[in-house]
Amino acid sequence: MKNKLLPVLLLFGLIVSLNAQQKNILFIAVDDLKPNLHCYGDTIAISPNIDRLAEAGTIFANNQCQQAVCGPSRASLLTGWRPDRTKVWDLHTLIRDRNPNVVTLPQFFKEHGYNTYGTGKIFDPRSVDSNHDTPSWDTYVKVTGSRWIVSDEHVSTECVDTTENIYVDGKIANEGLQLLEQAASESEPFFVAVGFKKPHLPFVAPATYWNYYDRDTIPLAPFQQHAANTPDFVYNPGAELRNNYVDIPTEGDIPIDKQKELVHGYYACVSFIDAQVGKLLNKLDTLGLSDNTIIVLWGDHGWHLGDHAQWTKHTNFEQAARAPMIIVDPSYQGGRVITTPTEFLDIYPTLCDLAGLEIPDDLAGVSLKPILNQETNRVKDFAISQYARGGYEGYTLRTDRYRYTEWLTLQYREGTLPYSENIVHFRELYDYELDPLETVNVVDEVDYQSVRDSLHEYLANFLIHQFDGISDTTTEIIQNPDFEEGLSPWEARQCQIRIENSVVQHGSHSLFVYSRTKKYSGASQLITNGIAAYGKGKYYVSAYYKFANQTDTAKIQIRIKTDSATRYFQVFKPIADNEWHEVSDTLNIDWNGNLTEARITFQTKSDINVNYYIDNITLVKDTLTSVIRFGDNYPAEFMLYQNYPNPFNPTTTINYVIASIQRRDAINRVSTIGRNDAINVSLKIYDALGREVTTLVNERQMPGQYSVKFTAERLPSGIYFYSLLADNFFQTRKMILLK
Repeated sequence: MKNKLLPVLLLFGLIVSLNAQQKNILFIAVDDLKPNLHCYGDTIAISPNIDRLAEAGTIFANNQCQQAVCGPSRASLLTGWRPDRTKVWDLHTLIRDRNPNVVTLPQFFKEHGYNTYGTGKIFDPRSVDSNHDTPSWDTYVKVTGSRWIVSDEHVSTECVDTTENIYVDGKIANEGLQLLEQAASESEPFFVAVGFKKPHLPFVAPATYWNYYDRDTIPLAPFQQHAANTPDFVYNPGAELRNNYVDIPTEGDIPIDKQKELVHGYYACVSFIDAQVGKLLNKLDTLGLSDNTIIVLWGDHGWHLGDHAQWTKHTNFEQAARAPMIIVDPSYQGGRVITTPTEFLDIYPTLCDLAGLEIPDDLAGVSLKPILNQETNRVKDFAISQYARGGYEGYTLRTDRYRYTEWLTLQYREGTLPYSENIVHFRELYDYELDPLETVNVVDEVDYQSVRDSLHEYLANFLIHQFDGISDTTTEIIQNPDFEEGLSPWEARQCQIRIENSVVQHGSHSLFVYSRTKKYSGASQLITNGIAAYGKGKYYVSAYYKFANQTDTAKIQIRIKTDSATRYFQVFKPIADNEWHEVSDTLNIDWNGNLTEARITFQTKSDINVNYYIDNITLVKDTLTSVIRFGDNYPAEFMLYQNYPNPFNPTTTINYVIASIQRRDAINRVSTIGRNDAINVSLKIYDALGREVTTLVNERQMPGQYSVKFTAERLPSGIYFYSLLADNFFQTRKMILLK
């Protein structure tokens, strides 16, 4: 018996040992934290605990956020996608409204055996559900409290001699300590995220931390003008500060004394948060976990403290786009400073890599592990940030020495206009080696022509290709359509099913449905989450059928349940032979009430015992996903533009213009169709034989410019035509699908 048990016990011990060695993660987010830290070279800042963290890890001194505002920056960091993919550019778009199937960073670790805990501000709460993104956490603890301790008015600063535990961030720190204790008691590795809310406005902190600093010795921003050769729209007027606090003027210069108070308050908040970080580090030491825990500390973006006469964030300048990032892996030497470019996008793949998990292939960042283990000091030549101002989207590229920015027509980020020189409205170039304060935009100076051209090439190449391999024009709601990954999530309904790899129409596998016991049995998938997320609209449903013995009628049934009714959508196709046939249709789904369940079933109709194969099952948003009207103008003439790209595969964009036209009534009076008038518009696709393929637009539209995406994943290569009929205007253009 002992001999038989010994190998089992050894194996069990090995498994326990491996689990124990898998590293934990402490993930610390700090709101509005710029690199005003002693370890980053700021001699004014008092930040001993973050400095201690830096000594154990690596400082990324040239780290850039993806967009200098809380919601978009955090959405990008926590999904690993750039803002133009998350479509979160503001403070009200929910991440999962636009990206229902995205796997966030904590969710990824949760799905790979980690217990995930969170408290405080990790995501921006305006970007997620009431549980701070339910799929991300095993446990999330919400902490609330007042923004001020004693002030009745909305003032920009507050200094009170009281205990720090009554402040929101003091409470968040305490919850973080409890979560660490809870996580340490479990056998699984943990991902604990703690998000602090200072130094976000208002600058409210205990008097202890205000007393760290002598206000008279705190320097103000030395350059408080706009840079030479720049337009006003690239600057932030500071609405977050000027419109929300009674002690700040709504326009004009902020008085010197108030500037000193604000900067003093910012530093006090930094030191206050530093103390809270120290509590977390001490708890790791007390629990004996420091040697087995990866720590990452980051601030979601920078902050203007008076430079360029700017306050808060919301720009593409260095003080807003640059943000601190410190990573500690106890396996690697600490005390290093990296000055080559990095981005917050790199956190997701880095943590996966350090934890020994396979890095998802759809992330935009790269792993920093080669820097941490000293294989190299560089993983990229530049970082990219973006921000919209003045009706343009500014994309800024940061290298070791330079920042180069292009301001594009806003529709580029929507994917409705391709990148070209024609949509670039303004450029900026700053040389930080010679001009660290960004006093002069040198983009048009002769001495910088070769630098400008080189950086333009880098940025243009990025902008041309950033959407490559990413398409939100047709989203597959059915998973595993080709059965390449087996039966999941398909189930048998009163029949048997198995995977076949010898009888296939598409890919290398098909589904064999056999031993049917009654009419309408078949293979089924519950798709509530997918179709609920995409909601009303046009859907394309299709599948290939091949009968194994007798012929019958192929049937696709989509059942949608709401809290008020159940609706069925059905597609039938009679089949008279035993060859592969496609059954498909376009459905207009428009239900009332809250969706509670959706199911798609593929089956045959009759009572006879028919065995059949299914392949390439899809349910997708149809070719038209959005008709975007942009601009607030009322054009004088209709236009139908050439699609782009052309040739295309599989997605192209068609732009057109609906004019504000004049009509004459029966007594010759002239009226103009304008802001409140709409006309019938039709945009259709035809094949080379003149047969209608699909209708992209069939509705009444106001005058303006429109953009439509057309995806032809299910169409063969060839010449196609698209025709616009609007009032009395009619025009047709040719396009080429090349697969």
